[in-house]
Amino acid sequence: MSTTEDRSDTSGMPGARRVDMNLEVLVIPVSDADRAKEFYSRLGWRLVSERMKEMYPPITLGETAENVAEKYGVTRQRQDEWALRSHRLAAAARDEGRFETQIVPVTTTRGEVTGDGLLRLSRSVEMYQWKETSSSQSQQSVGGSKTTETTYTYQRVWSAQPIVSTQFKVRDGHQNPPMQVQSATFDAGQVKLGAYGVDPPLLNKLATFAPLQVQSAPPASYQASGDGFYQGQNPGQPAIGDIRVTFGAIPAQTISVAAAQSNGMLAGYRDANGYTIALAEPGVVTAAALFHDEQTSESRLTWILRGAGFVAMLIGFVCMTRPLTMVFAVLPFLESLVGAGAFLVALTLAVPITLVTIAVAWIVHRPLIGVLLLVGAVAALYLLRKLHPRRQVPAPA
Repeated sequence: MSTTEDRSDTSGMPGARRVDMNLEVLVIPVSDADRAKEFYSRLGWRLVSERMKEMYPPITLGETAENVAEKYGVTRQRQDEWALRSHRLAAAARDEGRFETQIVPVTTTRGEVTGDGLLRLSRSVEMYQWKETSSSQSQQSVGGSKTTETTYTYQRVWSAQPIVSTQFKVRDGHQNPPMQVQSATFDAGQVKLGAYGVDPPLLNKLATFAPLQVQSAPPASYQASGDGFYQGQNPGQPAIGDIRVTFGAIPAQTISVAAAQSNGMLAGYRDANGYTIALAEPGVVTAAALFHDEQTSESRLTWILRGAGFVAMLIGFVCMTRPLTMVFAVLPFLESLVGAGAFLVALTLAVPITLVTIAVAWIVHRPLIGVLLLVGAVAALYLLRKLHPRRQVPAPA
């Protein structure tokens, strides 16, 4: 570091004042960028001259804005009204075409569209394809043999996923071409919320896309159709391999976020237990509402997973009793009766075990709910046991 001091003598000039100037020069290698960032983060103001401090107090721009607002009585409501007016004027100027030479939509040959003022852009692609469906019917014969007849049907459908026709039972006349363009979502780069950047995973929390009407010309081999593009001869009479593309967008808007601030970015907060908090919703939403919505969503997902676990357990018990059913497959009516009994046994086991599993998970954090679930498990076991016919014990002779 080198310091150069220049004391300018202007005593010979009428009305001139003596000013002390202090210049500091710091040279840091480019490879030591982290050290440079750390230095400048601690540098602060270097207005060394006391006279300079009196003339220009070392405060930030934000503090200056607050001081000016307080001095001239500019309320927050007036600031918001002015900001809204400014935004409306900018939007009106854009609608009137004043920025036509500065804001230009871009279209590529793959049908990707960009627009001004968008946070996220979705491209939905569907292709007209063959789809195979099958239905089977089984007939049980006396002696235990079973005859299964499978019927395959083919229909033309619009599908967002490529359907592999090479796995069709009847491939001749039902070939699907490869799907060259896929659905995708594109996020704007360097999205900011106030002074903070927004981490992409946090931006992904915004998933409500509004239909976007494309204003630009369609790319090569496409034609305009409705709000999107169409690749094919006639949108009214689609042929196998035709593609239709539509777009959705999330415009720049006010969003509410619950996240961690780190290095000028808003990102998910990860606690000691590994749970990540990253919430974002459009509009002005209170913190209580943000967490309530997330809790409701997670509670719904939890019960869906519990229901899936119950179904999986029930299927597992049914499969365990399947060999017993096959023993009586010699006579079809006996197989049906034994199968119904086996299902009832599986249900008798799956319901209480599921309730006990949920109760054990709840009893530590919410003992009352856990105890109620345990009582429900006992009650379910008792009721299901009542459904079983009691075996009659013959009276003694």
